[in-house]
Amino acid sequence: MKVSVHQQSSKHIAHRIKSVIHYLGITPNQFAKQMGYDRSDVVYNVINFKNYPSYEFLYRVIRSVENLNSSWLITGDGDMLSLDIQDLSNDFVYDKLPVSFPIPVYDVRASAETDLSFFIEGKEAVEYLQLGEGFQGCEAAVRIYGDAMHPMYQSGDLVVLKRVKDMNYLQWGHLYLVVTETNCLLKYVRQADRPDKMVLESHNEDYAPFEVDRKTLLELYEVRGLVRRTTM
Repeated sequence: MKVSVHQQSSKHIAHRIKSVIHYLGITPNQFAKQMGYDRSDVVYNVINFKNYPSYEFLYRVIRSVENLNSSWLITGDGDMLSLDIQDLSNDFVYDKLPVSFPIPVYDVRASAETDLSFFIEGKEAVEYLQLGEGFQGCEAAVRIYGDAMHPMYQSGDLVVLKRVKDMNYLQWGHLYLVVTETNCLLKYVRQADRPDKMVLESHNEDYAPFEVDRKTLLELYEVRGLVRRTTM
């Protein structure tokens, strides 16, 4: 399945959010409450270009406005509203097209030797991925480099990430972006003999597995998907 990738500035998205508020005929303060926020400055900071719209913010916008076209919100393509498709010959109403979830892509190298969130914090997304229901809750996508995961993952691929909230409970053998005190690596995570360690393993057999101390972990991100650009 081909994934549509669009590059947009946050200011353009903010202008469209202003259009949504105008369409609803409410104030930014009322819109913030409609989105479930206690503080209206969350909305004001976005529409006044002080803060970048986060994944959570965009998700709340999409979910709080009936029939809002998420593609229009993120890319400007199409109309503001997506209407139900009706077959008037038999009064059968088709389901709405599934909501797509905007995943921000950050210009962060997966091999950066520091905390990934440090790079994401305060950064503007360089583009957004329009992905389906299976990616709900994913917070970011970053580009990977090197050949340690070749051929399954190639240098330049985008991996879609979901933060692991409790690093004590992992799915052994699954793929994670592992952020330690010294590295940020895409690896399979396997159980070690000692409970205070874990084994990181590459897909490329030229790279030997190695152990890391679990106490050195800063963050873990579960890899939920892959986006690879192909030439036509």
